[in-house]
Amino acid sequence: MAYHRPLLWNGMFPKVLSGLSSAPRRTIGAIVAVGVPFLLFAGIGTPLPTFADVVLDGVQPGERFGASVATAGDVNGDGYSDIIVGMPDYDNGADTDAGRVMVFHGSATGLFGSAAWAMTGGLANARFGHSVSTAGDVNGDGYSDVIIGAPGYSGQGAVFVYHGSATGLQLSIAWSALGGEAGCAFGTSVALAGDVNNDLVSDVLVGAPLANESGADRGKVYCYRGALATGLVATPLWTRSGTQDNAQFGFSVAGAGDLNGDGRSDIVIGEPFFDASLTDRGRITVFHGNGTGLSLSVTRDGPSSNAHFGHAVSSAGDMNGDGFSDLLVGAPGYSTGRGRAYGYRGGATAIEATATSIFNGTQVSARLGSSVSLAGDVNADGYADVVVGAPLHDGGFTDGGQALVFIGGAVAGSHFTTAYRTYNGAQVNAQMGFSVHTCGDVDGDGVSDLLLGAPEQGGVGRVGVHEGGADVLSVPTAPAWSQEPDVANAWMGASVDQAGDVNGDGFADVIVGVPGMNQARVYLGSPAGLLSTYWSATGSAADEEFGYSVSGAGDVNGDGYSDVIIGGYAHDGFRGRAYVYLGSPAGLGATYHWRVTGATAAGRFGGSVSSAGDVNGDGYSDIVVGAFLENDVGAVHVYHGSSTGLTSTASWTIAGTQVNAWFGSVVTGGGDVDADGYDDVLIGGQRHDNAGLGQCGV
Repeated sequence: MAYHRPLLWNGMFPKVLSGLSSAPRRTIGAIVAVGVPFLLFAGIGTPLPTFADVVLDGVQPGERFGASVATAGDVNGDGYSDIIVGMPDYDNGADTDAGRVMVFHGSATGLFGSAAWAMTGGLANARFGHSVSTAGDVNGDGYSDVIIGAPGYSGQGAVFVYHGSATGLQLSIAWSALGGEAGCAFGTSVALAGDVNNDLVSDVLVGAPLANESGADRGKVYCYRGALATGLVATPLWTRSGTQDNAQFGFSVAGAGDLNGDGRSDIVIGEPFFDASLTDRGRITVFHGNGTGLSLSVTRDGPSSNAHFGHAVSSAGDMNGDGFSDLLVGAPGYSTGRGRAYGYRGGATAIEATATSIFNGTQVSARLGSSVSLAGDVNADGYADVVVGAPLHDGGFTDGGQALVFIGGAVAGSHFTTAYRTYNGAQVNAQMGFSVHTCGDVDGDGVSDLLLGAPEQGGVGRVGVHEGGADVLSVPTAPAWSQEPDVANAWMGASVDQAGDVNGDGFADVIVGVPGMNQARVYLGSPAGLLSTYWSATGSAADEEFGYSVSGAGDVNGDGYSDVIIGGYAHDGFRGRAYVYLGSPAGLGATYHWRVTGATAAGRFGGSVSSAGDVNGDGYSDIVVGAFLENDVGAVHVYHGSSTGLTSTASWTIAGTQVNAWFGSVVTGGGDVDADGYDDVLIGGQRHDNAGLGQCGV
């Protein structure tokens, strides 16, 4: 996600952009600033690097730098995303485990290595920075704000919000709240909720999973609303308590985007120790925004005892492009701690009953699904992607950890079949993947970047930033689609072009000339690509080489369906002829809508055909036809579209000036080359002689 401006997430999540870079980067230098060693690896911008583009290391032993990571939005309004990093076990002098948080700014060259802002917890055992998140823009001033959880603060927990400004985060606390109950762990989880009450100001979520309202450790979740100018309101907009002892409702919380497509923000809450016939199977609860607050939608339960389903929750963005946000859930205890990740698709009423996308961990006690997050669009294909952490995975190093990236796409089945990228920790007990998140777009290239935390790396912790980039396409070894007529001298493929969308199903179609068979064919697009079945038409006279030229014609009658044009330049002793067939919900008709025969013998009318765009600006597509030997000098004719289709006589004709120059042997629409609001045409004369130089072309 490119969070160039503060987030509201009013219903749908922001449009996700992205990709990542590959190949090892050459180290070009290292500096130390604000106590954080910083390494920059310069590369060539290939997809998803094996090594991080930027590495940030902790300093204090045991501080667990990177135990929590998140995008911070754009806290200084410079157009680049920033990141926030928590180190909850940082010791502030005698105050052990006071915790600390740092914010790093993005720039045109990527993430700055020196922290732009740092804040330390004020009490021992506060664990300030246990949870961190962007808060969106809670006061409507145009700058992103952040929210930080300190679940051990004063024995009850607290959360703190800091406002952004033109210079970055302010040092003074803009808003804070205390748990109000000893041991409730208020602030264990924090998140941007989106805008659940439709006031165009961001709202936030806070979880207190050990709250004892009506029972021991049942948990409680709070939603606080933002307000213009002032920021978060002290009184919660909405609260919800767990219903089962020790289930820990609110252990995880997240804004879920717009799961049901109603234009309002939804949320999800994890309850990983919920029992429903199976001990600690876990549960998630989804609430839909209703315009004034939140309403219960559905619950989903974990698959087995000790699965801890809901330990981590996140929006998955829109992984399949259907217009509904999807949901990501981790169950790290599943199958003796192998872990599992679930991707639920959104829908008009609720998320699906059974997750379409499921990925199972393969290693006992690796805890896959301990962390889950929307990654943005890491391969720049327009679909949301996700990242899943397995912090105790042994991949060369015991408990080195692992992070997996899964990409979205227009598929009916699972998005989790194969990981797009896999990262393994590089040190014993590094716990790579303990925290995962999108960076937003820290370098402003329009592509999302990835943020991975390894809080035990080197005994101090490490965060890696992987900058996004579009995939480099591999050279195919076989065509995705091919057709052969199995007829001698058919000349299939003598002409080919896009046909537009002749049946209005949303998929592009293609047209192919087979002039040796006096035929043209149109193959329809589909979710699986081009079909092997086809529509065909045949010339009205034998041997006219119908299909010698073919093209999409645009929409000549303005009915919303693409039309096609076909030339048969050998008709009637090469006088030539051109045909237009109209599209419809059923595809192209069997009978031509328009047919014109060349005016001169051997003129080869229809030797070239194309859409001309809209040359007169009336909203209807026009066509252009070449007759490259008309009167021996060649000519080009344009016919205008209208509500009833094409005119029968040319609206514009231009003749060549040189005998046998083949003026009009190639024609095409040229777009609007002078930006005057009218489309233009291009004409080729491939045998034109230039100042005595034969067949130079023009």
